[in-house]
Parts: sequence; structure tokens; C-alpha cells
Amino acid sequence: MALAVPDSLPDIYNSIMGIELWVARTVWDMEGRITEVYSRPGDGELTWLDAKCLAVVKDFVITSPNVDYIPWFNLGRCRVQPRADGRFGLADYTLTPQRFSEKFPHSALITEPPARQTSRQAAFWLTPSEKKDFEPLHGTAFLNLGHLRQGFVDRVEPFFKELAQEVANWEKNHERDWELSAILTNTTQALGRLKYAAYTFRDLVNDFAYFSHNMLDLNARIAFVTKYNFRSHVQVGDAGPGNVARWAIGAWTAEPVHVQWLLRAGIPVWYVRTKEQFVASMSSRLRPNVQKVTEMQAPPGWVCVDAPKDHLDRDVATPIIYEGASNDTLHAFSRRPLFLGKSTIAKLADLPAKAPDVDGVYDEYTIRDVTGPPTTYSVPGDTHNSAVHRQLTAAKAAHENQSVTRWRSEVPTERSPSPPASSSWGIPSTSSHTSPSVADGLSVFDDDAASEPAASSSHGDAMDEEDRPLRRKRKSTAQRKAAKRAREADPNPPPKHVQRDKWEDPESDIIPPAAPIWAAALKMVDQSPERLEPLRPENRSYCWPDPALFATTSKKGRFLVNWLAARQAWLARLTTSAGQGNAAGSNQMWRDYLGVKHDRSLRTGTFTDRCRAQVEKTFGLSMREEGPATLYWQEAEILASRLEDFNGEKERHIMREVVWDACEHSFHFELRALDRCAAALEWEDDPVGRDRMVAAIFGGSYVVHTVPQYNIGILADDIHMRVRALEALRKVMKAWANRPYEVEHLCLKDTLADTIVAGQGGQFLERTEIAFATFYCQTFYNWFVRPPIIPHLVPIRPRSPTPPRSPTP
Repeated sequence: MALAVPDSLPDIYNSIMGIELWVARTVWDMEGRITEVYSRPGDGELTWLDAKCLAVVKDFVITSPNVDYIPWFNLGRCRVQPRADGRFGLADYTLTPQRFSEKFPHSALITEPPARQTSRQAAFWLTPSEKKDFEPLHGTAFLNLGHLRQGFVDRVEPFFKELAQEVANWEKNHERDWELSAILTNTTQALGRLKYAAYTFRDLVNDFAYFSHNMLDLNARIAFVTKYNFRSHVQVGDAGPGNVARWAIGAWTAEPVHVQWLLRAGIPVWYVRTKEQFVASMSSRLRPNVQKVTEMQAPPGWVCVDAPKDHLDRDVATPIIYEGASNDTLHAFSRRPLFLGKSTIAKLADLPAKAPDVDGVYDEYTIRDVTGPPTTYSVPGDTHNSAVHRQLTAAKAAHENQSVTRWRSEVPTERSPSPPASSSWGIPSTSSHTSPSVADGLSVFDDDAASEPAASSSHGDAMDEEDRPLRRKRKSTAQRKAAKRAREADPNPPPKHVQRDKWEDPESDIIPPAAPIWAAALKMVDQSPERLEPLRPENRSYCWPDPALFATTSKKGRFLVNWLAARQAWLARLTTSAGQGNAAGSNQMWRDYLGVKHDRSLRTGTFTDRCRAQVEKTFGLSMREEGPATLYWQEAEILASRLEDFNGEKERHIMREVVWDACEHSFHFELRALDRCAAALEWEDDPVGRDRMVAAIFGGSYVVHTVPQYNIGILADDIHMRVRALEALRKVMKAWANRPYEVEHLCLKDTLADTIVAGQGGQFLERTEIAFATFYCQTFYNWFVRPPIIPHLVPIRPRSPTPPRSPTP
């Protein structure tokens, strides 16, 4: 069709309309020919533009230059959401082909599921069974808590060891591939959790699915770096099609450059074009060869798309991790474990057409709550200023003390109004030489000060505050009789409870000594209101029971029994649960739970029943009817009745180890909670990598499974271990605001440890530790408005008595 060159605007308009009509008519004429087999005359070779097979799906034409089938894949919006098997259904990148990702090119090399269940790799597509593969945990007060059976682990661990060996062999002769190393680290940590950690069954299913994703990802990345990556560097002139890896899941794309790369690499690829684009290519000189016309396969029926069920066979809500087009973001979010980063429980109802706002920012690539408005993250203002609160409390106490126990014989007819709450309040002075504003404030405490200021000042010191006539407020008859009965019942009542100073440990032989540097840093914290972060979180509770609770209670045996019965359940909540970000309890909640005997036989509505309900809500688990009769600590079996009596030295040493365990885990999880606030952007960008970076401070794991015989981590007796832990801490704190020079610029290398061993550099390391500890304690207070739990030294185990030698005959 020949078009004349237009000379005016009407001619341009008519020409454009003519082109549109011609394109529409051509598409209409050619639609019937799209599904025809075609071979170019004298050129039957298949290039990236040609089709070994072709299928028309709605408004799209899908072709493949290297395979003769079109599998099912989603061309629209995908929803990444855990299903009953812990995977993501038809949006799972290990189950169906996804759009090619330049960031994760190895995803196209993920192995297709084996056709036979007897295959060695078939275990990675299985789901643990609650009856066969879930072993209930003994010695716990909670239901539905257990381990993955060893037999199931034995099916997957040998294949993991083979892949880990392949990675080691590759790195001996090649430059390290950081993506490969990261996947291997994630897989190793996931396998460690599956072997040793306690789970609820639902969390176990989800974490095994995460491990399965990492195993398949690791296998694909190894294949990519060892065999298929070199194809991306081949010159165009030598870019012949590679042998097709028919075992790979493949990828689809709409970019010609990706089609050419995948074709050269020998990876199954499907080229998606609109009908208009394909018709335009049919009208060109290089009309695509079409060897076979087929249809897209149906969605695989073996993929689980059902929601998980509860014990009443009702659908359970799961977090929506991502909802949008198949792209790099889908790949990135699908690789996150469910218990890292933000997590929002959402209903299974369809999302609206437009994703709702998250914290006021429209973002369709983050987890979001579709059931209601976002929760408030921070509380600004002076109402939560601890310093102001203390001053107001002191002023109110002084007022109540003077107005109740002492009052004037001459009461004025008019009282000045109480001043409004202000951050400048202090405890008012009783001196007569005060400014008018202070005198107005004194009217609440001293009625005469406001009624006759001039007369009082004229007498000077003769009419001092103590010389004025005072009169005790008369008690009622009932109050006097009650006080008399109390004195007769207990002539020597115990002193009133004084709230302990949380900035230092209480004096007790069951609390191991705190690290001196960290204890000194705790006392140097500046508690000024100006220090507090404006976006500090509302939840400032404890990730672990405050260790001082065990030392200050008179029910040490009961506390010990209840905690050992709950420790594994709480560890599961903190490490493997999808709701670990909100896992924390107030000191009062911990005190209530640890101090009562939990028994369902008690009446409903009682304090114990309400405490039980609060604990079940916090733990996310149901409690047993009665607590366990046998408990476990350090792989030893202990009778609960013996611990509750708390009579012997053995029980006291167990309590020392439990307190040290509480100090250590509190420090671990509080540091992670602080880093989530102080380095929020890093957690948003890469939660898996950031979590791994924080865990490196503690040797790669937040959990201490056994109490060591020597100090570990940043207090390690081994100087090399201590330097490595301090350097890992420095790297984490480097992302925090207002970091000191030592955190910003110093780098602690292994050579420093060698220097210290040689007798030099000890003072330098001590100054560095002081700077780190001071910065950590101050930053923690700025965000959580309370003192942090600091590291403590490991308690020394008592030596077993040496048996007497038998007399020599």
C-alpha cells in the first residue's frame, strides 16, 4: 500500500487514519493464517524468530524456537501466596515457568518435577505429613509443637551434601560467585533449622518449602555457572542454538534479546508477542517458519492451589507476599522466607484492582494488608517521653503527700487552678523566694503561699514552713480499726516493695556477672528526651523474659518449671514462625505466666484463666490441660516436682544457666529487633541478607542450643573469635545513625588478634569495645526507651565431688 507524503494537517490526519485502517484490516485478514504451518522457500532453518511450535492464547501468540510444546504459564497478574503445601501454587517459580529475569537468570534451569516418586530428587516436591513426618515435642506445656523426623531429613540431606561439594569444587578453581554462595548459605541455615529447631506443623511445612526452593535454586545456579553462563559471552557470529536442556523448566519472555540468549544457551524459551506484532512479522521478508501449531497446556493438576486448613477444616489466612506481573520482583520476593521482613495476614478474597496504600505509599511490590488500614508504626509527641513522665509522677506524688497527710488549719476560700502538664515541671520548691510562675504552681501544694505571699515574706525566717501549725487529717473509725487489726496480725510488717533499678542487675547469686565494659556502658546512657527517636515503635516489650525476673521472685521453682516448659515453644515463635516480628511480651505478662500454676480445672474467668488466654495469644499456640511432669534441660531429663521444690544446689545451678541463657538470647533477639528499626531500609532491600549479617555476630545462628563451658561471641575467651564477632557487630552498626568514629572507620582484622596474642594491641581493642558497647546501649534506649539486656559471662559449672579413694590393701 503506497501512501502519499502529506502537505497539510488534514492530509496527515487522513494518512494516519488510513494506516490504522490498513493495520486493522491486515490483522483481520491474517488472523486466520496465524495458526497455519509455514516454511520459508529455501530456508527451513529455525532462528529465534521462528516457531518449532506455536499457540494462540487470547490476544497473544506464543512461539518457541527450541521445544515443541507450550506449557502453562501466567501472562497476567500473579499472586505469590503460601498454599497448603507451603509453596506458591501456580505462581511458584519452581513449579511453572516464569518470565525471564536478568537478576535471576538461573531460574530457567530449575529442574522440572520428576515423573516418578522413586526419583532421588522427588523429595523436594513432597510435603511433610503430620502423621508420618512430624514428631511431637516432649517436655513442653504447648500443643502442636514438634520436630521433623530424622527419616525425612535423611531423604534430602545426601543430595544437599553433593551440591555443597560441587560448590566447593567450583570455588577451588574459579572466582567466587556471590549469588551461588548466598544460596548455599540460605540452604545450609534452612537445613539446620529443619534438623534441630522446633516448629508448629504449619511453620514446618512452610520452612521445608523454603528449603526446597533453595535446593532447586542451588542446583540451577550450579548448572548456570558451570555450563550455561558462558553462552552469554559468545559473539553474535558464533551464536548457534545450543543443545536443549529438556529437564529444565525454562522461561518465557517478550524481549528478543532474551530469546536469543536462551536459544544460544540451550534453555527452553517461549517468545510472547501480540497478534499485531506477529502479523507484522508475517508481512515481512523474513516471515517466521512454523513447524507445529498446538495449544497451551492446561495448568498442572498436581500443583497445590488450596489454602491450608485448621483442625476444623476451615481455610486459614496466609500472607500475600507479592501480587503483580511476573518479573524480577516476583522472583526476589518468592525467595524470601515467610518469617523475614514484613508479613501481613490477609484473607483469601481477591485483591482490588488497585493495590491499597501501605503506610501512605502506593507500592504494589510489598506485602500489604487488604483487610483494613495499616497499623500505626510510631507514636510521636511528648506523651511517651519517659523523662517528662517521671517528673509528672514525682510532682503528683509530692502533691498527694502534702494534700493528704498535711494540710493548713486556715484554708483559703479560693484555690488557684492546677497548672497544665508541661515538660518543664520539676518537684516544686517550698521556698518563699520564688518567681510568680513558680508561686502559681505552689498553690496546689501550699494554699497559704498563694493567699498571702507578701505577709509571708515580711516575717522572714521567723515564720518558716516547719513553724506553721499543722494538723493530721483525721482518719475514719473504720480506717483506725482496720489499722489496729493489721498491727495485731503482723506487728512487724515487711517493708513496702520498691521498684528495682533496671539499669543494673539485682544482687543475687543466680545472676552471672555482666561484662564489665557493657555494664559501664549501660550507666553512661543519656536519658534526655532529645535522644528519643520520633519513629520509635510502639511495641517495646521483651523478646525474652527479663533475666532479673528469675532472681527477684520468691517463686523461683515455679518460674523455672514454667519457663522450661515454654522455652522451646518461644524459640519456635522467634525463629520459625511467620509472626516472629511481633513476638514479644511485657514484663507483667511474663511475670503472670511464670508465677502461676496452669491447670484447666480452674474456673473460667479467674486470673489464671485470663493469664492462660493471654499466653496462648502471645505464643500463637494452645496450652495443654496440665503442665508436663518431665522437663528437659541441656539434654538431661528432670522431674518438674523436683525443680519446683528448688532445694538443692543442682537446682540453683540450673537456674544460673537458665538466667545466662535468658541474657544471651535477649541480647541476640534485641539486637535483631533494634537493627530492624535502626536499619529499616536495609531490611526492606534484602531481608535475607540482612538477617544473615546480624546472625553472623553470633556465629550464624541466633539460638544457643547448649550452655558452653567458655565465653562466646563478643565476650569470647578465644581472642580470634571475639575479634571476628566484634567486626561483624561493627558492620551491622555501620548502617545506624550517629555512629562513632570507631564504627565508621575502624576495621578489626584477624591480624589484630595475632597482635594481641603477641602481647600488643590490648588497649586498642578495649577502647573499641567501649565505643561499641556505649553506642549500642545508647541507640537501644533511643528506640525502645528502656535499658537493653547486655551480655553476661558464662556461669562456671560446679565440679563433681571426687570420690574418696579406697584404701590400699
